[in-house]
Parts: sequence; C-alpha cells; structure tokens
Amino acid sequence: MFGSGSSYRKWVLFAFSFGSVSIATGLMYGWPALRRQLVMDDGSTLDESQLGIIFTSGAWSTQGMRFFMGLARDRFGTRWTAFASFVFVALGSLGMALSDPNDIFALAVSSFALGTGSSVQICVQPVAGLFPNYKGTILASLSGAFQISGVIFLALCSGDTSRRFAFLLFMGCLLCFAFLSVILLPKGQSFLLEDGKGNENNDLPESKRSMPQAVPVDAAHKKHIDIVEMKKDYTLTKQKEPLTALQQIKSLEYFFLVSWF
Repeated sequence: MFGSGSSYRKWVLFAFSFGSVSIATGLMYGWPALRRQLVMDDGSTLDESQLGIIFTSGAWSTQGMRFFMGLARDRFGTRWTAFASFVFVALGSLGMALSDPNDIFALAVSSFALGTGSSVQICVQPVAGLFPNYKGTILASLSGAFQISGVIFLALCSGDTSRRFAFLLFMGCLLCFAFLSVILLPKGQSFLLEDGKGNENNDLPESKRSMPQAVPVDAAHKKHIDIVEMKKDYTLTKQKEPLTALQQIKSLEYFFLVSWF
C-alpha cells in the first residue's frame, strides 16, 4: 500500500498493530464483567462450575491457540493468519450476542472463539523490526496493549445497552480490523519491504539518503579488504536459516523442555 519512500509507513503499521492487540487479544481477562451481566442482567441460572467451563474454554484458547496460529503463520503468512484470527473473534462475538444465557455449549464455543484473538499479537509483533533502535519499547507497548484488551468486556457490559447490541457492534469493529489487516499487513513473515528497507534512513527520499563516501585505497589494502569480505560471505552462507515453528517442535531442545515441565 505504501511506497518505499513513505516515512509514515512504519507508524501506520505500528498504530494498526497496537490497535489490533488492544481490541482482540486478551478479551477473556475481562470475564468477570461478562459473567456479571449473564447472571445479574440476563438471568442466567448456570451454576459456578458451568460458568467456570465457559471461562476455561476461553482461557485455554487464549493461551493454547497461539501455538497453532503460529504454525499457521509459518505456513500461510502474516496477512491471512491475522485475518483468520479477527474472523474467529468476530464469530465469537456474534455467538456471545445471540446465545441464550443458559446455553452452556453455545457460550463455551463463543468464549473459545473470542480467546483465539490472542494470536493476533503473534502476527503483529514483527512490527518491532521497523524500529531497530527501539525494539524493546515497541514490544513492551504491544504487551501493554494486551492488558488494555482486558477492559473490552467491561466496556461492552457497562451502561444500558443489551448484550446482543453491544457484541454485535463489537463484531462490526472486528470485521473492520480484519479488512484492514488484508490491506496493511505483509503476506510473508517480515514487516520490512522486499528490498530490506524500513529504517529511518531508508524512509528518506533517494536524494537525501546518507551515502558512504568513496575512500581511495592502495592495492595492498584493497586486496586485504577483498579477503575479509570473502570470509564474511563464507560465514554468512554457513549460517542456518531461522527455524520454523514446526522445526522447533521437532528439535531435541523442545523435547527436553516439554519433559522438564
């Protein structure tokens, strides 16, 4: 959508990433507000164990589906995995809007779909690569946005609006984010442009970029530089490509980690 000279591209992607995490990832942390509305306002007769099943379904999805959506991101790319995550959350919101307050199965399935939104954070975290000098700050901001999403249920369940209206409205917002994810997010794994550009210097116009100055060197020095560059190239070719999530699962280290826990 943005050209290679767009200085605001990374800020648009960061703003979208922050908003996505804030609206979809940690919804089940706001469960007490939704539970209160089901029991107090909608007259649900479900007991505590049944309400616990509904919450557990969403909590497991929040933590467990990140793993599977990570595999999906390796296979299908960032754009369509994020799109699918938003659609799942939108379907969960639709189910929560239309479910009977005493239908434990419908509420549990809707809760599970709502928890799937946590995988959106997995999709947008690479946006930190656009800020090479502030990666820690960007990742910390996204972690904070995850906590912000815990107040979504509180906002939806407050006031005089019904559960049906509030969650249908929320579903509309999620579908808007799903549409934007197709436009803004990259198809592959990296948020950098195909030519590797994405930092401050590369965002400047071609005429204003800082270019290395040519320094005259003698023949012996030039030969030494050529040898060093050849060694660097050889070292780079020896380095392994980053492992995919599936390759990490098959590794011996992962086996010992699971055995330890």
